[in-house]
Amino acid sequence: MSKGKNFQYIGPIDSVQIHLPNCGTITCDNGVTFEVCADDAKVLADNPDFKAASASKSSTDPKEVKE
Repeated sequence: MSKGKNFQYIGPIDSVQIHLPNCGTITCDNGVTFEVCADDAKVLADNPDFKAASASKSSTDPKEVKE
């Protein structure tokens, strides 16, 4: 498995739920650093509502949504 990448949601609302191919559905709070696998990082890297975050910042696990 590839090493994970850290991101932050920086979009216009407080939080979003997104579906990623490998992580499934997660909730991302605005300004909070979270980690996804390298494959899912490629998806977020092209989205202007997300930015790469420094690994030195404390990160939280994304919240999985239970359906």
